[in-house]
Amino acid sequence: MTDSTEVFPARRGRTVLAVQEEELDAVIAKAEEEVTQDFDPQDYVRPGITEAEVREMKAAFDLLDADGRGRIHLEDIIDSLENLGWDRLEQEPLMVAVRACRRKGHKMDFAGFMDAIAPLLTAAEPTQESVRRAWRLLDENRKGHLDIEDLSRAVHNFGLELSVEELRDMVAYCDGNGSGEITFDEFYQMLSRNQ
Repeated sequence: MTDSTEVFPARRGRTVLAVQEEELDAVIAKAEEEVTQDFDPQDYVRPGITEAEVREMKAAFDLLDADGRGRIHLEDIIDSLENLGWDRLEQEPLMVAVRACRRKGHKMDFAGFMDAIAPLLTAAEPTQESVRRAWRLLDENRKGHLDIEDLSRAVHNFGLELSVEELRDMVAYCDGNGSGEITFDEFYQMLSRNQ
């Protein structure tokens, strides 16, 4: 028996199989282009969310949408994120949004994703309670103050690369009383004055 690519020659010397693969690639490329062209970030802009933030969220959504169909399977996403082994994953806005959508169904499109994550992006002013939650993430040992070691651990946990000098500058910027440590009140004041 001969190979089917030899039996059925296609136009201009190409095999049927090669032509079919090229046509399939062209159809997929055209579909992806149409999906990209149909996306208008202005459709998702709302108070407190800029077009740039919508584009960032769309990029994150597209990374989760492995098959490119415009819908993500929430159980698969939750399993994948949990398998990454991140500390404090449940506190990440992405995971909070995915779990909120999971309570409503098994799949989610980008509009549903934006509806779930928008409240997490639009915190207009830091409330004392929201700042306290952030404080707890940084003050892991519950010392009641932050020092360079705490900030170093936090930036490392979040994958940031800051030098010791940059960390010292951050402490000095927040440290109102010159103690070399940041208290919760100093932390809250720093966040409040930058609004």
